[in-house]
Amino acid sequence: HPDDDEDSAGTSGAPVTEEDVDGRNFVSTEVEGWNLVTGTEVTLDFDEGGISVDAGCNQQFGQYEIDGDVLEIAVMASTMMGCSAALAAQDAAISELLTSGPTIALDGGTLTITGDDVALTAEEDN
Repeated sequence: HPDDDEDSAGTSGAPVTEEDVDGRNFVSTEVEGWNLVTGTEVTLDFDEGGISVDAGCNQQFGQYEIDGDVLEIAVMASTMMGCSAALAAQDAAISELLTSGPTIALDGGTLTITGDDVALTAEEDN
């Protein structure tokens, strides 16, 4: 069958756009590639082209664009609160993931951001 084309965009069909995530909050449910610090979660808040991320220590924020299935964030700024080494490392890992040109997918209320060796899955927080 010609419609059994494996190349059409993944499972959801259409690529994610900024409009798809704008004004929505997501909270991590699973992280593959590193273990979240016990008792913490990653929250991602998309708003009018900006992203704000909190992983239990500093708030990180930046401007984002979505190009096809790639999340493009040039740089993440951060508040500079002191926190434990584990939390600081977690902030760094998330910043690295988000600025590495990861793929982004949205399936209903489930957001997945996948980098080279880390994948973050988050559910919409209503």
